[in-house]
Parts: sequence; structure tokens; C-alpha cells
Amino acid sequence: MKVTIQDACQRLGISDSTMRRRIRGGRVHAEKEGNIWMVVLPDGDEPVNGHQPSQTDKEVEGLHQLVGFLQEQITVKDGQIGQLLSEMTELRQLALPAPSSQENQRPPWWRRIFWG
Repeated sequence: MKVTIQDACQRLGISDSTMRRRIRGGRVHAEKEGNIWMVVLPDGDEPVNGHQPSQTDKEVEGLHQLVGFLQEQITVKDGQIGQLLSEMTELRQLALPAPSSQENQRPPWWRRIFWG
């Protein structure tokens, strides 16, 4: 199917300069008919919802899914860290001796001798 450069750009979801660069590079076949350049597109290049999905779009979608999965993992790990911190606090309280008051302690020997 032959379409103008502008139509091909809309169908493929690329800019005019990108299309012209692809034509110059030989990646897209185009023919000049009078004063208008016509791009030859295969019949299977019809756009979906006005935009042709490309490999980049598929990669971006895959990355969006990966980001969502990783955000879920972060939430789970945050919960696990919070639980471990609370357990550590409880264990510290059990492991450390309770602070004793000054009244129950015996004064040092030098205080007893000199100020007795």
C-alpha cells in the first residue's frame, strides 16, 4: 500500500524527520510520484488504536510490569524489616539487665573510708 510520508508517520507513530531518515537510509522504500513522495508500506502495518505497537512499546510495557512487581516486593520487605526491628527491641529488653537504683548500691570503698 502506498501512502504519503505524513500518513505513514501517523500510521507508524513516528515523526516526519524519522521517516525521512529511514527513507534515506534505505530501511523504508519510498517512490516519488510527481512532486509527492509515497511510502510503500506492507499491508500488515495497520495501526492499532491510532498507533502501531513497536518492539520498544513492548519493552516499555514489560518494564512497567517489572516496576510494579518490584514495588510490591519493597512493600513486603518493609513489613518484614519492621517486624524484625520490633522483635529485636523485645529481645534487647529481655537480654539486658534492668538498671538498678542508686539506693540499693553500696558506695565505693574509698567513700566509705574517707566520708564514712
